[in-house]
Order: sequence, then structure tokens, then C-alpha cells
Amino acid sequence: MATFRPSTPESRLALQVRQQFVTEVDGAMVDLTAQVQGRLASMADEVGTPAQMQERRDSLTAFRKQRTAWVEAVRKGWREALVAPVAKPTRPQDPLSFELVGNEAVENKILSSHLVLALLDKVTWELNDLRLRMQRLEGTSDLAAGDVLRPEVLAGLLIDQWAASGMSREAWVSVQDVVQKALVDRLTLAYHRANEFLIQRGVVPDINVKPRVQRSAPGGARPSAPARPTETPSGDHTGPGHDMESGPGGAYVRGSGPAAASAFRGAAGAFGRAAASPTSCRGPAS
Repeated sequence: MATFRPSTPESRLALQVRQQFVTEVDGAMVDLTAQVQGRLASMADEVGTPAQMQERRDSLTAFRKQRTAWVEAVRKGWREALVAPVAKPTRPQDPLSFELVGNEAVENKILSSHLVLALLDKVTWELNDLRLRMQRLEGTSDLAAGDVLRPEVLAGLLIDQWAASGMSREAWVSVQDVVQKALVDRLTLAYHRANEFLIQRGVVPDINVKPRVQRSAPGGARPSAPARPTETPSGDHTGPGHDMESGPGGAYVRGSGPAAASAFRGAAGAFGRAAASPTSCRGPAS
């Protein structure tokens, strides 16, 4: 059962950060839904096979019907995620055991991982700085798994509620790039303003990266802890003091490029294999 922090000046400030963040991101929903409907309408006018044309018309009709319900459900989910539960220590899971999940949840997770990867390519710098400040403010080791400040929470709710509203995954795939473009600039701004808000209140005004960078000891001696990489194999610099994070499938990756994409595809592949295995994932009973 999740527990929550008592009311303190620090917890009230952290709640303010999350409330302002959600309000900022929520401001993108009006433009986002308009662009999604525009894409679906454009596709409905395209020439194709009778089956394709009917599917596109059905997608547009479904979105027009469920648009309001979808937006309201997403906003409700974001509000409910405002208060982050205190993370409790958990026992390591048996690597041979898997939680039984439906095919629908697995597919939603894969779609979410694709969207999160696209968002992280733009927001990681601001997000990592905000993570550090929130850790210092709340005295935690990381953001809680269900924290609304995590991009996978935002993306997951968009996709889960899309499916829950009765709209197809095929329709989502056809508009995901539109969602990404409408969301990424607003999300970057929301993280930036959250950082500014905390800086103005004296929460880690300057991020000192030196203590967090470990180098090999003289003479090739092994350091006490493994050093974090500052550059990916693809040559993409992660930047000093910006660690890798945990995200969809447990693989939150800094930066962009083949290394990041490969890690997320690996996570998605793991979910796909879990869905295909009769011992690890069960679909609806036949």
C-alpha cells in the first residue's frame, strides 16, 4: 500500500511544482486534439482500398465521438498522479517470474515507450535537472514510479485512456507523430519553468557536477564505484552530471541516437516476448 509524506514546507513546495507542471502540460491538450482530428480527417479523405477507407472513416468518427471523454480521462489521471507516493524498498523479483498481464497492457506499454523515447530526445536535460532538485527537496533517491513528472506517466495515460475510450491502436499509430509534436515543446517548457520555480526558492540553484563524475584512479587502479559514462557508443554526449534513468521497461535512456533507440527497442521487445510466451502472459480466455 502506498504511503504519503506528511505536510511539510518541502512537501507543499513539491506539490506546487507538480500542480504547475500539470497545468502547463494540460495547456497543450486543446491544440493537440485539434491536430489529431485534423490528421484523421485528412486520412479519411485519402484514396485507398474500400477496407482502408472504411477504417479511416471509422477512426475519425470514433475520435469525434470520444474526444471529450478521452481528454477528460487524461486530465483526471494527471491530477491523480500529482501526489507522488513515498517509494518503499522492494525485494528483488525472480528474473524467471513475470507478472501476468493482458496483451492490451503489453501493447499499450510498447506504444508508450515509442512516444517516451521521442519526448526524451528533447526534454532530457531539463528533466534530469528537475529530478535532481526534487530529490534534494523531498529527500528521496528518485522520483516515484507513478510520479506525474515522469514522461512515461504522461504518455502512458494518453495511450491507456485512448484505448479505454474505444479508439483503435491503429488510429493512435497514425497520429502519434502529431501528438509528439504538439506535446514536446510544451513539455520542455513545463520542465524548464519547474526548474526556474525551484531555483527562485533556493533549491539547488547551481548543480555541481564534479562530485558525480568519477574517473579512473592513477595507475589504472579501479575506483570504488563504477564510473558513469559521459558519452554513448554512438558518440552522443550525455553531458556531465546527467545520469541514466529508469523508465518504460526499466530502461530510461539519456539522449538520442542508436544507443538510446536500441535500449528502448530492447525494452519493447522484452514486452513483446512476454506477450508471445504462453507461460508469461495470458490474453483473454477463449
